[in-house]
Amino acid sequence: QETTPDVLGEYFNLGETPPNIVLVIVESLGRAYSGQNAYLGSFTPFLDSLMQKSLYWENCLSTSGRTFQALPATLASVPFGDHGFAELENKMPDHISLISILKEQSGYSSSFVYGGEAEFDKMDIFLNRQGIDQIIDSRKFGADYTKLPASANGFSWGYGDHEIFRRYLEDIRTKSDSPRMDVMLTVAMHDPFNIPDQENFNHKFEVRLEGLKLSEKIKSFDQQYVKQLASVLYFDESIRYFLSEFSKMKEFANTIFIITGDHRMPEIPISSQIDRFHVPLVIYSPMLKKAEKFS
Repeated sequence: QETTPDVLGEYFNLGETPPNIVLVIVESLGRAYSGQNAYLGSFTPFLDSLMQKSLYWENCLSTSGRTFQALPATLASVPFGDHGFAELENKMPDHISLISILKEQSGYSSSFVYGGEAEFDKMDIFLNRQGIDQIIDSRKFGADYTKLPASANGFSWGYGDHEIFRRYLEDIRTKSDSPRMDVMLTVAMHDPFNIPDQENFNHKFEVRLEGLKLSEKIKSFDQQYVKQLASVLYFDESIRYFLSEFSKMKEFANTIFIITGDHRMPEIPISSQIDRFHVPLVIYSPMLKKAEKFS
């Protein structure tokens, strides 16, 4: 039986029905460019405003330096192993995860939405091991959705953050099963950093940079990474859209949203080894009694 003390329950007005949990793992969401006092300036204005209404850990460290460890680390707290936990495939040692605990002990259903292919980094094998009920990857989006712009060689990671959120919303609008534990993993903040409406977001980057109180040295540093930081702004607008649309649904009142990064993007040089793992952790819900920042 689970005996971990409940340190978060006191922050929530929980009802009779167990809450839905939506976990958004954001590709490359580093603290260097997100949140108050981000040393490169924050390029997530909406997420920053959400932090003011949430439980927010400003010094959270992920235990994943690459995306392939993000799901095992975030969902199951399992160690890296030699080449990543999921790489063990059918040799994975017995373990429990948030998905398997909620399913077995509280009857939660679960889903995973990803804009690329779920077998990438053996994510599907890991998730099926947890007893996930549904995996929606790039093959299950359909003609109404648009992939990220391809590189010169024709490569695209799949569907961008806005489309991932839109696809998830389409799915849960047709579902009545509750409670739910749903996981999304975004892809756009990743090399080659091609996003929809690129010129518009490049311009938004320039406007944002000008509005931030940064030294000329940091400003000129940031200007070397326009595409990277423009992709951060694209994610920020996508999560704004997602929560705005979700708030129109009756499930919103009984849902807890957890937003975090898998690691900081390596394409922008890191200031220290720990900088690679420094990510925001935000827990937001209409059921929160109060906001609090943990340092």
